[in-house]
Amino acid sequence: MKIKQQKVPPKLRRIAARHLESIRGTGMALNAQDLYLSDTVCPIYRPDIKEPAYYEFQIIKETRSNVDNRLDLTEKIGKINLYSPASGLKEIYGTPEAIAKFKTEYSVKFKSGVQGFIIVSADKHDFPITHWSMESEPPSFLLEQEASQSRLNLHKIYKVDALSYVGEDKDGKEVATLGQKPPIIEGLMADLSRQAGKISSVEIANTASRRINDSVKIRPGRMITKGPKAKDYKFLSKDWGNIKKNFVKSYKPLMQQLEKSAAQVWEKETMIDEMGEGILAGEQFFIPVLEKDFTVEIYGEASEHTVLRVVKRPNGMSTIELTTKTLPSSGELDLFVQIRYKNSDELIKLFVVNPDSPTESINNLKNEES
Repeated sequence: MKIKQQKVPPKLRRIAARHLESIRGTGMALNAQDLYLSDTVCPIYRPDIKEPAYYEFQIIKETRSNVDNRLDLTEKIGKINLYSPASGLKEIYGTPEAIAKFKTEYSVKFKSGVQGFIIVSADKHDFPITHWSMESEPPSFLLEQEASQSRLNLHKIYKVDALSYVGEDKDGKEVATLGQKPPIIEGLMADLSRQAGKISSVEIANTASRRINDSVKIRPGRMITKGPKAKDYKFLSKDWGNIKKNFVKSYKPLMQQLEKSAAQVWEKETMIDEMGEGILAGEQFFIPVLEKDFTVEIYGEASEHTVLRVVKRPNGMSTIELTTKTLPSSGELDLFVQIRYKNSDELIKLFVVNPDSPTESINNLKNEES
């Protein structure tokens, strides 16, 4: 079911690697310096797309078989994967002192384990990164667990909604689910954007009362509906076979709307590829490398003002650190990073501006970063 990461298109691998790199040094992930992307990737399908529609990259924590000299793993308070023959893989939290005491008393060893995941869309039918977490096990891992508990074999995984996944066996039968499966919907209009921003409301008008003897009689008012009339939708079967068979017919308007929503983000990705990503002089900029063996060189107008350093990451991987000194003049200077691997290469386009450059250049850079 899983494939080698090298079989995934480099552009998609870079999206995942760049996302993990952006987490390092932030509060979103403790011990992020010890994390890396797994060498294998799980393809995920969608019923209306024949080829893999998504790729799940597992985030792994670097192996530490002895923590005596690495109590800084916890960074004051942190999460560590704990393995013992009796209980298997678990997570514990604690201070360096508490973890050292725990290790001494129970004679256990810390080993690598899955820390999280990043799911990348294979094309523009969805957002580049559709689902990620630094706390939860990957969907493929959870589905495999559910299937194995019933002694069933997981062969293929489908993503059918934002947080809904279905696993099936070789015969196409459902063997595991994660999240709520959406029902078959009848009655969706072809273009959902025509309903966007339109609100319906109901008001009670012309109520009246009059006294009869010692009591008050209330005459109910009329219900007045304003705005577009609500569509008469029908929510039908949640059977996996019916969902697969009727996916296009039922969800096509929703899938088209999703693609429209993601278009702006993909347009940004295309602009970065074609025109380059902007960085500020004086600040560090990191580029994760996709292979263990590589060579790198920089050239362009900003190269003579730029210091290149290779930073080692877990699992034999590396990151390129670029620091550009203050440029001698305002405006933008091009910077190109050429990375060569054994069987392929990458050219990453950048442009550098000074922090005190004209407002237009800085605003363009800020818009690009957002």
